[in-house]
Parts: sequence; structure tokens; C-alpha cells
Amino acid sequence: MLVNHMIHGLYPGAVTIGEDNEFGVWEIFWPNNADDSPAIPLGSQVKIRMETPSGIKDSILAWIKFYVQALGEIPYNGIYYDSPKEVSCGKLFAPSSCFGTPDDLKSLIDRAHKLGLLVIMDIVHSHASNNVLDGLNVFDGTDAHYFHSGSKGHHWMWDSRPFNYGSWEVQRFLLSNARWWLEEYKFDRFRFDVVTSMIYTHHGLQRSRTDGTFGSSIIGNYNEYFGYATDVDAVVYLMLVNHMIHGLYPEVVTIGEDNEFGVWEIFWLIVLMVHQQFPMVLK
Repeated sequence: MLVNHMIHGLYPGAVTIGEDNEFGVWEIFWPNNADDSPAIPLGSQVKIRMETPSGIKDSILAWIKFYVQALGEIPYNGIYYDSPKEVSCGKLFAPSSCFGTPDDLKSLIDRAHKLGLLVIMDIVHSHASNNVLDGLNVFDGTDAHYFHSGSKGHHWMWDSRPFNYGSWEVQRFLLSNARWWLEEYKFDRFRFDVVTSMIYTHHGLQRSRTDGTFGSSIIGNYNEYFGYATDVDAVVYLMLVNHMIHGLYPEVVTIGEDNEFGVWEIFWLIVLMVHQQFPMVLK
């Protein structure tokens, strides 16, 4: 917490100025002089100093656009890192510790709702961690308790375990997981992670061509959407989870991340059409 904000310039004394807003973010605004000339003349040497509980900080450069505290002084215990690696959940009913305790996460969501914000959860029902000691893999001593056995039950690129959506107990497990997050934590939206990997046995990553070779992705032909590579059980599960969610909470929105070629082509077309409705502003 900031104790004081001070501006030091080429003036007889320091000027104390600055306000914290309701989010704990502060900014310094120095209005123009009465004759509308800048309060800080061009060419002035300005130094910004902050007094904190750990001492005075003089290392902030002039004309700051944005400044954050050092990691050791931030009031939270984690920083989000958007890793390029795929997400593999080991404990589907456990929130990440970067949100604090479960009650901390509930408090965060409640605060967001009071501010008029909706909270979206990235829910991963496409696969689970390959870990044995702290995950669902080999939970009953076999490799097919929640997942397919053999090569079908192993994601060759992500080293994870795709679910067996044809199993009633897997359906019950995943459906209860989705309902639990809505009722226990009051999330407003679900973004289902990589549904492409769910609805195709090749996961949208390895497609057999007519010449016997393999491509890196499906390319959007209609015969690729409804063929032998479609995991019908996964499609049925997505229908079930949507039916359950909207039956219990009609206001909840569900989003499926389909990242294969044809859908992205449609997506960018929509973005382009919407973008052209607004005048272009150069900044």
C-alpha cells in the first residue's frame, strides 16, 4: 500500500499529489496553469518518488505510462503465465492455488459480480493429466477407468489422456463437474477448451489423406466434419452438458473452442465484417 506519492522537480520543495481509486490504482494528474500553459514546462527534469512501507522508491522514470510493484511487494501470491503448452487438468474439482483458497476465489467472483462483471471459466473436459500419483490416470489400477484403453486413450502430442465419453460414469463425472462449478463458485460462462480434440479421433492434428499420408490439420472439407473420424460419443456429451447447463441455468452461456481451419476462417471473416462497420482510428 502506498503511503505517499511525491513529485520532485526543479522547484523549492516536493509536491505531494496522487489519488488511489477504488481498485487501488493511482495516477498523477497535474492540470494546466491558469493561462493554459503546461504545469511542467517542456524540458523540465522531473523525478517521481514513492514512499512505501519498505522504504522510499526512487527508481521510477519520468513520464510514466504504467508502473507495477516489484514481485516481492505485490499483495497477491501469483502471476498468471499464459504458457504455450497445452492445459492438462489433474484435479477437475480443485481451483488453482494462484487464486488463493477456494473461499478467496468465491470472494473474487462475488466482487466481480458486484462490479457488474461476468466471470468466464475455461473448463477442460477434453482431456486430463497423464499423471498417476496425483491424477485420474490408472485410478483403479487400469488405464481405462475414465479413458480409452490403448493408443486411443493417449493424446500423442500433449501426452495426456482423452476421456471415454461413451462411459456413463465418465458422463456423470464430467456433468457433475460442470454443475458444481456453476453452483459452488457461481461462474457465469463456460469456455470449453479445445473441443476439436474431443469431437475428432485425430484431435484435429493428424488427418489421413487419400494418398495414405498424414496432414497436420483438417482443412475444412465437409466430408471431414461427418465421417469415421468423428467421435460421436464426445459430440453426444457436448449435447448433454449444454442441455443440462441451460436447463438449470438458462442465462449461462457456453462457448466451444473449435480451433480447426474451417471455423477459424469463418471467425476471421466475421471479425473483418464487424471491424469494417467502424471508422479506423490511428494511434
